[in-house]
Amino acid sequence: MANYLIFIIHLRIDIRGRPCGDVRFIGVDLGWRMDPPREEGTGFCQLDDGGKVEVARTMTSDQDILDAVARAGEAWVAIDASLKVPNETGLRSCERALRGLGIRVLPTNRRFLARFGGSRGEVMVDKLSDLGYRTAEKGGERGRLIFEAFPHGTLHLLSGGRRPDYKKGAPPHRAEGRRQVVELITGWEPALEAPSALLAGSPDKALEDILDAWVCAACIYSHWLNHGRTTLMVGDMDDGRILLGCQRHG
Repeated sequence: MANYLIFIIHLRIDIRGRPCGDVRFIGVDLGWRMDPPREEGTGFCQLDDGGKVEVARTMTSDQDILDAVARAGEAWVAIDASLKVPNETGLRSCERALRGLGIRVLPTNRRFLARFGGSRGEVMVDKLSDLGYRTAEKGGERGRLIFEAFPHGTLHLLSGGRRPDYKKGAPPHRAEGRRQVVELITGWEPALEAPSALLAGSPDKALEDILDAWVCAACIYSHWLNHGRTTLMVGDMDDGRILLGCQRHG
């Protein structure tokens, strides 16, 4: 009887489209600069399959990130960086789609990224592929997946265009902005836990990077939990797709 019940539970999970077994949700706010990368310039946040925080910290090198991802085992990874940049100048189609939604975004192209030593996001995708990861196409696949995420866009959609400001101003103003982001994200996806450090009064740049990484992780966690009904993917596979959190639909 016990074996029969276990089979039913696993069958239910398969039908709902969730990966079987433990899975982690990793958000990476990837620093732009490549060689050398900015010291502690990348935010990293890891959630378990219940939305609880397991890791929230900053990192420096690509190897730091890869080692942490490898320790996580099976995972989905959302990176706040351009992961596919074929265009020499101008906007990618996914960025044009963002602007169509009223979301401000810098044009990402190879000429722009050359200022930072190259396209670090594309390099990271190549390195993650050695660990068995592949870029998500529709977002409903199983396995080790990589998503391009954009916290600014997610916060814009969830706030109705009134995104909390947590990157400028005096320390109390920025701390209040982080608190508002946490309130917004946990209101959207109640299962989520936020890193406790995010509510500290410090204006530390590291907290902003960790917050962005947490929003990335929250986005793929909600995408997995709700089967795409709380997220939106824009763009195409030719020059990048971006996953955004949004109000429930479908």
